[in-house]
Amino acid sequence: QRIPTQAVRINSDSNRFRALCRVVSFLRTIHDADKLYATVTETARNMMNMERAALILQTDGQDTFRFLASRGEFESEEILTDKNIIAILNITRQIGYPLDASRSQIPEDKVAEDFLKAHPGIICAPLWIRDEVTGFLYLDSTRRSAEQGSEDQSFLVAFSQQVALGLERILLYDQLRETMKNRQSEPMLTA
Repeated sequence: QRIPTQAVRINSDSNRFRALCRVVSFLRTIHDADKLYATVTETARNMMNMERAALILQTDGQDTFRFLASRGEFESEEILTDKNIIAILNITRQIGYPLDASRSQIPEDKVAEDFLKAHPGIICAPLWIRDEVTGFLYLDSTRRSAEQGSEDQSFLVAFSQQVALGLERILLYDQLRETMKNRQSEPMLTA
């Protein structure tokens, strides 16, 4: 499938529904994880009309996160190093539902005031994998966008749930492939 390169705002109910159906279909059939991550990130960015978007997965430590895909400019490309974004991810994990800076106040003692001023549009959706928040869909913008409506929020929740299912499927597939590879490389014991 082709990934559109130009930003297209997904702003009507019919466009949201079409985008969700395409992503759900894509999530169920794709085996190319990088293509999946890029499509999810670009769709979320367009859907919420943001400048930057990232699909982020928690790694070994509680505060160690890696980018699966990103659109826009971030400090690094693999491991998340921005303490402000890490704080937003941790707040999102604690509340367990999408954090939208236009609807709720982000504690200034957790996130630097200059970061909040530079990024007035911030949305972070938790991705629940195996009954815990393990991944995040992070979006931000340097311009203050209109407050996201309840339709946008509902769509983002549905979209995030589908992304989490697809991400879990990819992670399980990778885990199974690694297990099979290890079993094939083990020497056979004969009696």
